[in-house]
Amino acid sequence: MESSKIKRLISCGYVQAVLFMSACGSIGLLAAGCTKTGPEPRKNTGPVPGTADGEKVQVIFKTYVAYPDTKASENTVENIVISVYNDGKLVENINPGTGESAGMSLVVGKTYTYYASANIARDEIPETEAAIRTARTGVKAAAPSGGFPMTAHGSFTVSGENTAVDVMLERLYSKIRFSVDRSDVPDLKIVSVNIRQAATSVAMFSESKAVATSGGDSASQSEISALNSGSEIVLYLPENCQGVLLPGNSDSWAKIPDNISGKSDLCSYLEVTGEFTGEQELNGSITYRFYLGQDETSDFNVIRNTDNAVTLIPSRDAITRPSWKVDGGNVYAVVPIIMMGKNQVLYKTKTVRRVIFTDGNGTWEKVIRGGGKYVAIGNGLTGSGYIGYSTDGLSWETESFDGEFTDISYGDGTFIALSDNGTYISGNGRIWDSVYPEETLEFVAYGNGKFVALSDNGAVYSSRDGSDWTYERVSAIFPTLFEYGNGEFVCISQTNNVMKSTDGHTWTSGKYTFDQNLTGAMTELVCGNGKYIMSTGGGVYCSENALDWKKTDLPTAGRYDFALDYKDGVFVCGYSWTDPGVRIGSAFATSLDGMHWTEVETDPQTLNPRTICIMN
Repeated sequence: MESSKIKRLISCGYVQAVLFMSACGSIGLLAAGCTKTGPEPRKNTGPVPGTADGEKVQVIFKTYVAYPDTKASENTVENIVISVYNDGKLVENINPGTGESAGMSLVVGKTYTYYASANIARDEIPETEAAIRTARTGVKAAAPSGGFPMTAHGSFTVSGENTAVDVMLERLYSKIRFSVDRSDVPDLKIVSVNIRQAATSVAMFSESKAVATSGGDSASQSEISALNSGSEIVLYLPENCQGVLLPGNSDSWAKIPDNISGKSDLCSYLEVTGEFTGEQELNGSITYRFYLGQDETSDFNVIRNTDNAVTLIPSRDAITRPSWKVDGGNVYAVVPIIMMGKNQVLYKTKTVRRVIFTDGNGTWEKVIRGGGKYVAIGNGLTGSGYIGYSTDGLSWETESFDGEFTDISYGDGTFIALSDNGTYISGNGRIWDSVYPEETLEFVAYGNGKFVALSDNGAVYSSRDGSDWTYERVSAIFPTLFEYGNGEFVCISQTNNVMKSTDGHTWTSGKYTFDQNLTGAMTELVCGNGKYIMSTGGGVYCSENALDWKKTDLPTAGRYDFALDYKDGVFVCGYSWTDPGVRIGSAFATSLDGMHWTEVETDPQTLNPRTICIMN
């Protein structure tokens, strides 16, 4: 699925926020054009006749709240204190009450600096400007009651009796308007929204970075209901400008704690949990986390007095990429499947389960989908084989052939089936013709516009159409497993060797390792979503490079004959299942990342499954 990107421009009065949101579920805020609204500062027009430098005149201070088009609770102003300094020393404090004008007598011709605060308890005003510049105030993690703490500072020169100073108060908090776009996962219900690691104190008169964090604002149940109905909610976060901590980074998935050592506990982030309802394909709970900042890759600045629109766009693809950002280890898929064994087919969708007995007396070895059809190969008595054909997975036609089948593949409108009596080709999966390459082929896969096939002694052939085959080379290994996926052909032997190729002609080789002792023979390989999944007699293994293998968490007690398939981000495994002394049957499990598996269903009526296929 191709990733999408959404760009939204929000005019906020004080700030314009451009929101970039990628389909993997990460978020960034890019602030631009930060222009305050509100009254224009009064301009000094020069000395009034009769005044001179050194004389004192009344200077008027008028307080405003920056970009006032907000909720009333954000504009509450109480306990305003304005402190004026000259030559680094405190001159005077005044208290304009709740916002009315107030004045003090200051010397004409001198330049002063002022530091104003509102809604902040200030028992003591520093005597020096150096001290007030570094002053901090404790803040609550969520929206404070009784008014947001606000501050302002600046300088002015007294020019006469008409000198007036506009004090533009800014809240020490960032406002976050949060919403969720669930277009890609409509059955996801939001359960909780929490800001994590909010600053416990803020520098009052300079850009502030947290020196300690604790808790954070959270959504109420009524706000969660609003989110799930498509509305936005509002959260608040004290300023926390930790800076650009990942300069040059262009990968949003790299904006994680591991990459900001020493700062990971000081940067604020948003954590959203959700639950998949199973109305579509997915079930289970998931957690999304992302650091807030001015972009989605490198910046960790949460700026005071800004109004930011943040949209989380959960994507189905992101669930298959376990990370600090997306923890979907508990999410599993329920997909429709066809599972086949000895003369038997299990057809299972969300609403229908049916066991079908097919003609013949063989065991179905492999089933694939292609061209809107399902085609299976099977073997019966020695030297005989079957091909099964179905358009819906319920009604099957079978045809017998001389020779035992070993593999089948589909690509570009053509089916290829291999047997020890030759190679068969079909354009519809129902009518078959024989073709005879120079050797008897045992494995076949389609990828990058061609079929590539291997003989049991390692000879490699390729074909564009399945009819005309070209000898490529002799490989260095005797193949045990062969498949195409993740942009390459992969051949694995039982003797510790792996060969890979993108074109079937040029190959690289390597040695594989397992994190646990390998038990049982290798039986099947599937590739997809950047992972390689292998089944053996002892369980299922996962690798990111087909070389280093780790055993997955799929249970193995009482389970054997593991069959695999992959489609559209979902791995599925079918297997025989036993409850000792009670019953024997089949079961299947699914995985989104290849490592974590959920057993979806057990079925005591279907025996010895050998192959499984996710339905279209």
